[in-house]
Amino acid sequence: MDLDALERELGIPLPREYRELATRGRLDGPDYLWLFEAEWRTPRRLPMDGDGWPRTTEPLFQFARTGGGDPWCWRAASAGPLEVLECPRDCEAGRRYAPDFSGFLFRRALDFASGGFDEVAEARRQLRQWAAELRIELRPAWVELV
Repeated sequence: MDLDALERELGIPLPREYRELATRGRLDGPDYLWLFEAEWRTPRRLPMDGDGWPRTTEPLFQFARTGGGDPWCWRAASAGPLEVLECPRDCEAGRRYAPDFSGFLFRRALDFASGGFDEVAEARRQLRQWAAELRIELRPAWVELV
């Protein structure tokens, strides 16, 4: 999909990190990037309405969802990067989860490390894998930390 055309259609600039993942084929297919509690919405599905949840007074763009179906959304602010909101379907309001998409990626890794695993060895392996796979999308200090 032409990401420039998609940006024009949505009226927002896609986060650089999302564009990078899409370009590298990490949002679907055989190279799918598994990230804790984030099931990706591919670029061709971004323009679709919110899958049955009501319209909001703010421009929100669902880019992923949790395993339970709760949307992860970008909120278009007047300036700066798109904030990431967690939007539970059983609540009337979402909450700010990260100041940008890179922060979202980092925080998902941290949330996994905080207890989203069954075995410590598995968690260490997964964190090393994310550090290698997301070295382009994460800030260098975060890659070192992960």
